Amino acid sequence: MLDWLKTAFRRQAAADRAAASAAAESAGARRAAAAQQRAFAAAQLNRLTESWRVVSDKIDDELRNDLDALRARSRTLENNNDFLRRYLDIVETNLIGETAPALISYADDAPGRPDTLARKAIQAAWSAWCERGTCETSGQIDFTELCHAIVRGTARDGEALVLEHVAARAGNAYGYALQLLDVDRLATRFNRPASPGVTAVVCGVEIDERGRPIAYHFQTGRLSSASTAFERVAADSVLHRFVCQRPEQKRGIPWGHAAMLSMHYAGEFALSAIMAAKYGADHLGFFTTADGAPPPIGDESADEPGARIVTSAPGTWDTLPEGTTPVAIESRYPNEVFGPFMTSMYQRMSAGLPGANYPELCQDYAAVNYGS
Repeated sequence: MLDWLKTAFRRQAAADRAAASAAAESAGARRAAAAQQRAFAAAQLNRLTESWRVVSDKIDDELRNDLDALRARSRTLENNNDFLRRYLDIVETNLIGETAPALISYADDAPGRPDTLARKAIQAAWSAWCERGTCETSGQIDFTELCHAIVRGTARDGEALVLEHVAARAGNAYGYALQLLDVDRLATRFNRPASPGVTAVVCGVEIDERGRPIAYHFQTGRLSSASTAFERVAADSVLHRFVCQRPEQKRGIPWGHAAMLSMHYAGEFALSAIMAAKYGADHLGFFTTADGAPPPIGDESADEPGARIVTSAPGTWDTLPEGTTPVAIESRYPNEVFGPFMTSMYQRMSAGLPGANYPELCQDYAAVNYGS
């Protein structure tokens, strides 16, 4: 009897411990679920966010992989997208204006006593240096055009590179000239980690242990070639300017990177809508013939026998073989939702361009009033 009681007590104690453990696990699960519900919704991973890329990379690693493609697409949009081209024009106007910044001399003979002759001489020399053929090494642009090119390139490519020439290398009487470089020459694919006695190179920029640029590596030869030959230029003779958006960033990002997709797809959709509207407006109906050849219209000898109309032109009649059932062409463009949809796309696009506003960029002032 005593042994039976001991066994029963041990079994009951084990059951009590298992129940307590299960209750603790259940409480922990409830606390974890509650903590998950209290977490940031944008950080949760579920079926609605599984396609959201959450890889955390350093900015230099992202630029190493994406910068060249971003810059190439930004330049393509400048060539073919009217809104990015207007944005770059607005950037030039707002940052530089019609003329480049002027130099005003405050040279004095003594405190409070202006040196009028020195001021005039300095300002005259500055004006002469700003002329075409003097300030810039190629001799093709003046200082205002140089400033416009720097600002436009910074917005379009994300960065601008200017090489300083001093003394005899300047090629002018002032011993100082600037050379505007294509940022494609900066070797984005040239990277190396720091090691004992060797400095690191990040996207073509050589840096010291503090992260300060000490040299730039430029690709030599044709930019489109696969050459791995680079020219090292000391950083003290290179002006590399870009907007730093993240810590430890070594290269600039095109300003329109967040709006590129909206610009591209809005342009593609608008072109498709225009083509659909034109096709629907051009086509009037169908002819039905035994052999499917178009009937003679006007002078039959003027066209090749059996030639078919393959382009969309006003008043077009297509030809169908006999027995084919024609289907009426119902063009849906333009319709009542096309304008509001494109306006929404343009507003989204404008929001992704730094410093841009929708009415000015898209020249749509319908909703603008004195208060706005």
